[in-house]
Amino acid sequence: MDALQFWLQAGVDGVQIRDVESLWGAPSYLAEWHNVTKNFSEDRLLIAGTELSSLEEILRLLAVSRDLLLTSSYLSASGFTGKETEELVTQYLNATDNRWCSWSLSQAGLLASVVPAHLLRLYHLLLFTLPGTPVFSSGDEIGLKAAALPGQLFSYVRQWDQNKHFLVVLNFGDVPQAARLGASGLPASLSLPAEAELLLSTQPGRKEGDRVELDHLSLKPHEGLLLQFP
Repeated sequence: MDALQFWLQAGVDGVQIRDVESLWGAPSYLAEWHNVTKNFSEDRLLIAGTELSSLEEILRLLAVSRDLLLTSSYLSASGFTGKETEELVTQYLNATDNRWCSWSLSQAGLLASVVPAHLLRLYHLLLFTLPGTPVFSSGDEIGLKAAALPGQLFSYVRQWDQNKHFLVVLNFGDVPQAARLGASGLPASLSLPAEAELLLSTQPGRKEGDRVELDHLSLKPHEGLLLQFP
C-alpha cells in the first residue's frame, strides 16, 4: 500500500500489478488498491493482470469493482477462430452485465507474440471496437514481437522514429552465446542489416561506436547489447 501511494504521489499515470491470482485474498487487495488509486485522482489507473483464462475465476477478481481494468488470457482460448471468439466475447459481455470491460490477449505480453501474424491487424480492430477499454503493450502498434533465440538469449527491436531502429540482445546464460538473429521476431516491414552500431554493452571490453557484424555476433555471459541501425 505504501509503495502504491509513493508512486502515485511521484506522478505516475498508473500502476500495473501482474499475476494477481497468486495473492492470497486477491479480491480484497484489489478492492483496496483500486480505491486508493481512484481516491487519489480520477486520472490515475490501476491495471491488474492475471494468467487466468477461466471466466468464472476472472469474474471473481472483477467482483471488487465495476470499472477495474483487468488483463488476462481469456480471449487467447479462442483458438483464433471467428466462432469461438464470438462465443467468448458474448459470454463475457453477458456475464459482466453493465460492468466496464477491458480487453487483451494476455496480462502483459506483446500481441504479436500471441496472435498469428496474419490475424494481427484483425485483432487490433477487434480490441479497439469492443465495448470497453483495449489494453496494449508498448510495441503492439508496430507488431513488435520478442525474437525466439536458442538457450538463454532474448532479443527485440524498438523503433523510436522512422529513421532509427534499436536492437537489444540479452544473454541470460552463464556461458558465451552466439546470437543467430533471424527475422521471426521482427515486424513484417523490417529486416536486419549486415551490421549495426554498438551503443552500449553491459560488460567491459567493447567500444561504443564499433560496427558489429550481426551474422557473427557473440555475447559474453550475462552480457546485454544495445545496437542501432537505420
